[in-house]
Amino acid sequence: MRTDSRALGFTLIELLVVVLLVALGSSLVALSLGDTPQHQLEREADRLISLLETARAQARSRSTPLLWQADEQGYAIRPFNATGASNDAVTEQVGQGLNWLSPGTRAEPARLVISAEPVQAPLRLQLIHAGAVTSRVTLGSDGAEAFRVLP
Repeated sequence: MRTDSRALGFTLIELLVVVLLVALGSSLVALSLGDTPQHQLEREADRLISLLETARAQARSRSTPLLWQADEQGYAIRPFNATGASNDAVTEQVGQGLNWLSPGTRAEPARLVISAEPVQAPLRLQLIHAGAVTSRVTLGSDGAEAFRVLP
């Protein structure tokens, strides 16, 4: 008795076509979803944590406090002193300004002083994105540990 191999299952080509169609459909769905404001804020928080930790290390190594300041377009870190004067050489090394990843993002408070001391006062910063739904992410440090996203 002869059996037809097609009656027993699918061919390799048929399976590959199905896998290709599923992969193509999944990628189209993933691309159409896009980033939610909350996800964008979480990415911004990760980027800002790295920058604040770098600034903290530079403040300690230079024995110079730094000022993190935000506005509607983005934020910058500059040397901080009581007179308000700026040291251009330090400003170049610390970094000029960075734009927010998502327009409509703001920070509260809009200014943080990063001390040159190894242990400083606790710092807390809230990133807010005001779109259709307001999203918030809070970062902070107890003064001794690294910055992190707070619950």
